[in-house]
Amino acid sequence: MLDQSDHHIGRFMEFLMRIGQMENTITILLADNGAGQEGGQQGSLNPTAFQNGLSEGFDELLARIDEIGTTRAHANYPWGWAQAGNTPFKRYKQNTHEGGVRCPLIVNWPRGLSRTDENRQQFHHVSDIMPTLFELLDLRAPEVYHFIKTGDVRGVGRLYMSGMPAGVTDMPRVLPHFFGWQGLDVGRDILSPSSPGHEGEFAFTGKLGRVVFDVAPDEEGTEPFERVD
Repeated sequence: MLDQSDHHIGRFMEFLMRIGQMENTITILLADNGAGQEGGQQGSLNPTAFQNGLSEGFDELLARIDEIGTTRAHANYPWGWAQAGNTPFKRYKQNTHEGGVRCPLIVNWPRGLSRTDENRQQFHHVSDIMPTLFELLDLRAPEVYHFIKTGDVRGVGRLYMSGMPAGVTDMPRVLPHFFGWQGLDVGRDILSPSSPGHEGEFAFTGKLGRVVFDVAPDEEGTEPFERVD
């Protein structure tokens, strides 16, 4: 899937260059969440098995390996590959650890952004994309659309970050919440419940231990470390 996406994104970018519109196009590429844990220890070819707490036997999975990528299977990789996909972060999609909520975001606009080929480590949310585009294009959200009054715009414009590779974000306190997992941004730290182990990952067990993350990069610009309190 990633190979196919990469190929067709490349085709689109080549088309923009061919028609002379690359410099004038805002391109945004992002992931929706961290690598998923639905595949379990062995992987899965049937998502409803996971949803119903059923185990797929390894012999059955191996016998159907050639069905991966066809209409006869809905494949999910096992936990080992999910951990590799989320490296250096812990946990997975559906957890409020950084392995579940921290995702890449790439923005390209040659004509409008003076600084390029730089990383930003500040925390922002997907809902900030639209208001940031409004700032970039000097637009205001419509108050009425198709004769229907629109609601308030969620998120905050982040255009100020374009010139601040290591600046401090003005993001307010963050409280990610999913299936009983809760995270709390406390200044430079994020608190998340400690996990009882893989068997209890998907459903919250009520065990209220906590894991503390320092989300600010160090002076070398490396990823944050995790410590347990």
